[in-house]
Amino acid sequence: MPAIIEAFNKLDLEPELLLIEGSGILHPRKLGIASHLGLALNIPTIGITQKLPIGNVEQGKVYLNRDFLGFEVKTKEHALPIYISPGNKISLGTTLKIIQQTIVYPHKLPEPLHLASKLVRKKAKNKSDS
Repeated sequence: MPAIIEAFNKLDLEPELLLIEGSGILHPRKLGIASHLGLALNIPTIGITQKLPIGNVEQGKVYLNRDFLGFEVKTKEHALPIYISPGNKISLGTTLKIIQQTIVYPHKLPEPLHLASKLVRKKAKNKSDS
Protein backbone atom coordinates (compact mmCIF):
# COMPACT_ATOMS: atom_id res chain seq x y z
CA MET A 1 0.00 0.00 0.00
CA PRO A 2 2.81 2.51 0.61
CA ALA A 3 3.83 2.31 -3.08
CA ILE A 4 0.24 2.98 -4.18
CA ILE A 5 -0.01 5.99 -1.86
CA GLU A 6 3.33 7.31 -3.14
CA ALA A 7 2.14 6.98 -6.76
CA PHE A 8 -1.19 8.61 -5.87
CA ASN A 9 0.61 11.58 -4.30
CA LYS A 10 2.54 12.13 -7.56
CA LEU A 11 -0.65 12.63 -9.61
CA ASP A 12 -1.21 16.11 -11.00
CA LEU A 13 -4.97 15.81 -10.58
CA GLU A 14 -6.68 13.92 -7.79
CA PRO A 15 -9.11 11.35 -9.17
CA GLU A 16 -12.72 11.30 -7.96
CA LEU A 17 -12.65 7.51 -7.59
CA LEU A 18 -10.12 4.68 -7.57
CA LEU A 19 -10.72 1.20 -8.95
CA ILE A 20 -8.48 -1.21 -7.10
CA GLU A 21 -7.60 -4.74 -8.14
CA GLY A 22 -8.30 -6.26 -4.75
CA SER A 23 -11.12 -6.57 -2.24
CA GLY A 24 -13.26 -3.82 -0.79
CA ILE A 25 -15.69 -4.96 1.91
CA LEU A 26 -15.83 -8.40 0.25
CA HIS A 27 -13.12 -9.55 2.62
CA PRO A 28 -13.05 -11.73 5.76
CA ARG A 29 -12.56 -8.61 7.92
CA LYS A 30 -14.72 -6.45 5.60
CA LEU A 31 -11.64 -4.30 5.05
CA GLY A 32 -9.68 -5.33 1.96
CA ILE A 33 -6.98 -3.31 0.20
CA ALA A 34 -9.55 -1.15 -1.63
CA SER A 35 -11.22 -0.23 1.67
CA HIS A 36 -7.91 0.33 3.44
CA LEU A 37 -6.55 2.50 0.64
CA GLY A 38 -9.78 4.50 0.44
CA LEU A 39 -9.64 5.21 4.16
CA ALA A 40 -5.96 6.21 4.00
CA LEU A 41 -6.51 8.56 1.04
CA ASN A 42 -10.02 9.68 2.04
CA ILE A 43 -11.33 8.92 -1.46
CA PRO A 44 -14.08 6.67 -2.85
CA THR A 45 -12.78 3.26 -3.92
CA ILE A 46 -14.15 0.10 -5.50
CA GLY A 47 -12.54 -3.30 -5.14
CA ILE A 48 -12.45 -5.72 -8.08
CA THR A 49 -11.24 -9.32 -7.88
CA GLN A 50 -11.20 -12.14 -10.41
CA LYS A 51 -11.72 -14.85 -7.79
CA LEU A 52 -14.39 -14.96 -5.12
CA PRO A 53 -12.45 -14.25 -1.91
CA ILE A 54 -15.27 -15.23 0.50
CA GLY A 55 -18.99 -15.76 0.67
CA ASN A 56 -21.66 -17.29 -1.52
CA VAL A 57 -23.23 -16.01 -4.71
CA GLU A 58 -27.01 -15.88 -4.93
CA GLN A 59 -28.50 -14.39 -8.11
CA GLY A 60 -25.45 -12.22 -8.78
CA LYS A 61 -25.13 -10.94 -5.21
CA VAL A 62 -22.36 -12.02 -2.86
CA TYR A 63 -23.28 -12.73 0.74
CA LEU A 64 -21.22 -13.65 3.77
CA ASN A 65 -23.63 -15.16 6.23
CA ARG A 66 -26.53 -12.71 5.84
CA ASP A 67 -24.44 -9.67 4.93
CA PHE A 68 -24.69 -8.45 1.33
CA LEU A 69 -21.12 -7.45 0.46
CA GLY A 70 -20.78 -7.30 -3.31
CA PHE A 71 -21.68 -8.52 -6.76
CA GLU A 72 -20.66 -11.21 -9.20
CA VAL A 73 -20.49 -9.53 -12.62
CA LYS A 74 -20.27 -11.43 -15.87
CA THR A 75 -18.53 -9.03 -18.22
CA LYS A 76 -17.65 -11.27 -21.13
CA GLU A 77 -19.23 -14.36 -22.68
CA HIS A 78 -17.28 -17.57 -21.96
CA ALA A 79 -15.16 -15.82 -19.31
CA LEU A 80 -15.21 -16.22 -15.56
CA PRO A 81 -16.98 -13.41 -13.70
CA ILE A 82 -15.40 -10.63 -11.68
CA TYR A 83 -16.37 -9.80 -8.10
CA ILE A 84 -16.86 -6.22 -7.03
CA SER A 85 -17.48 -4.50 -3.72
CA PRO A 86 -17.41 -1.00 -2.29
CA GLY A 87 -14.15 0.01 -0.73
CA ASN A 88 -14.79 3.40 0.85
CA LYS A 89 -17.25 6.28 0.53
CA ILE A 90 -19.46 4.52 -2.06
CA SER A 91 -22.63 2.43 -1.92
CA LEU A 92 -23.21 -1.07 -3.25
CA GLY A 93 -25.62 0.22 -5.91
CA THR A 94 -23.26 2.92 -7.14
CA THR A 95 -20.43 0.39 -7.22
CA LEU A 96 -22.39 -1.85 -9.58
CA LYS A 97 -23.52 1.07 -11.75
CA ILE A 98 -19.98 2.43 -12.18
CA ILE A 99 -18.48 -0.96 -12.98
CA GLN A 100 -21.18 -1.68 -15.56
CA GLN A 101 -20.46 1.70 -17.19
CA THR A 102 -16.71 1.06 -17.37
CA ILE A 103 -16.79 -2.36 -19.06
CA VAL A 104 -15.74 -2.01 -22.70
CA TYR A 105 -16.22 -4.98 -24.98
CA PRO A 106 -14.26 -7.24 -25.47
CA HIS A 107 -12.40 -6.65 -22.19
CA LYS A 108 -13.22 -8.55 -19.03
CA LEU A 109 -12.01 -5.94 -16.55
CA PRO A 110 -13.28 -2.37 -16.25
CA GLU A 111 -11.49 -0.21 -18.82
CA PRO A 112 -9.32 1.73 -16.31
CA LEU A 113 -7.92 -1.55 -14.93
CA HIS A 114 -7.52 -3.01 -18.41
CA LEU A 115 -5.54 0.05 -19.56
CA ALA A 116 -3.42 0.05 -16.39
CA SER A 117 -2.57 -3.65 -16.87
CA LYS A 118 -1.74 -3.05 -20.53
CA LEU A 119 0.60 -0.17 -19.61
CA VAL A 120 2.36 -2.23 -16.93
CA ARG A 121 2.89 -5.13 -19.36
CA LYS A 122 4.29 -2.72 -21.99
CA LYS A 123 6.68 -1.09 -19.51
CA ALA A 124 7.81 -4.50 -18.22
CA LYS A 125 8.43 -5.69 -21.78
CA ASN A 126 10.39 -2.54 -22.65
CA LYS A 127 12.47 -2.93 -19.50
CA SER A 128 13.28 -6.57 -20.27
CA ASP A 129 14.21 -5.64 -23.88
CA SER A 130 16.76 -3.08 -22.63
